[in-house]
Formats: sequence, C-alpha cells, structure tokens
Amino acid sequence: AEPTKVSIVGKQKRCLMNPSNLERVLEAGLSGASKN
Repeated sequence: AEPTKVSIVGKQKRCLMNPSNLERVLEAGLSGASKN
C-alpha cells in the first residue's frame, strides 16, 4: 500500500470509527499486509 493511501484511509476511518476500533483495524491491516 502507498503511504499516501494509508494516510487518507486512516483519516477517513478516524472520522467513522472509535480510536479503539481503529487500532484493531490497523492491527488487522498490518497483520494481513505482513502475510501478503
């Protein structure tokens, strides 16, 4: 993933999700990216 896309998606998710949920999403995304 490109850093620009990650930052944009992160900002969007911050507006839509609670911080605790965002952390879980980031953890899932990082684990999925590492597997790929």
